[in-house]
Amino acid sequence: MRQVIENRLRFGHQYGAPRGAKSEIDVISVGSQFAGFGDYPKLPPHIAKNIAESVGIANAPHDRRSKDYITFVDNAILAATEASPPPEARIPANVVAWKTRDSSSPGANYVLAGSAQGNDFYAALKPPVAPGSAAPGH
Repeated sequence: MRQVIENRLRFGHQYGAPRGAKSEIDVISVGSQFAGFGDYPKLPPHIAKNIAESVGIANAPHDRRSKDYITFVDNAILAATEASPPPEARIPANVVAWKTRDSSSPGANYVLAGSAQGNDFYAALKPPVAPGSAAPGH
C-alpha cells in the first residue's frame, strides 16, 4: 500500500495525487482517495477506535490474538516510518491503486495486478510518466 502511495506521489495528479503534492501525507489526505483520511491527522471515530482496539489487543498478553496483533501493529509502524520499503516489499512501478478484494476496478485504465491481505492491487494500462519527463515514445 505504501508503494502505491509513493507511486501516486511520483506520478502526480494523473493517478490521484493533488497538484503540487510533495509528501505521502499530501496524497493520503485527499478526501476522495482514502476514506476517513481527508482531515488527516484528525481521524474519524471509527478509524480511531479500530486503531485503539488493535493496539489494545497487541498489549493484552492473555488474549490469544495478542501475538498476531503485535506483528500487525509492528508492521504498520515499520511501514509508516521506514525510509522506503525493502525491495522484496515493492510492487511494480505502474501499480497505482488498490481496493478491497473483489471490489470493482477503479476504472477502465486499470488492470488487476495481484491480491494480498484482502486487497486487490491495480496497475495502470497506460504507463505512468513522471512529471517533467517525456512520455514513452516521444
